[in-house]
Amino acid sequence: MRVDVKYTVPNFVLKYLRVFGQGTVHVRDVALVLEGEYPKFYVPTLLLNFAVYHRLICVTSYRTIPYSRIVRYKPPKIFRKHVILFETPEGVRTWVAFRLQRKERKQKALLISRIQENLVAARALLPQ
Repeated sequence: MRVDVKYTVPNFVLKYLRVFGQGTVHVRDVALVLEGEYPKFYVPTLLLNFAVYHRLICVTSYRTIPYSRIVRYKPPKIFRKHVILFETPEGVRTWVAFRLQRKERKQKALLISRIQENLVAARALLPQ
């Protein structure tokens, strides 16, 4: 399943995956694949709002998050924001947040159910 999204900054967190602008979330059987604009190096977020800096600093890339690494998934409630807390291979807990594009909002229930199904299946396979 492929869904067009707009990446946002999670509320009240310091460690988050820096993905900017519009992108795509691919829901696969073993992992979530996040496609978007990632900065090549750290810069303050305000500079990336300008298109000139954005094109110089960011590159389109993919990040794969296995379901076994997802610690928490918060489906959207008030602000229509999907929030995922996951653990990197280095052991650092990191957040990522996104909103569905307007044309994709009809698929919200299907997206939530697919992610939750895959999370339950991945946790059932993990050793206790």
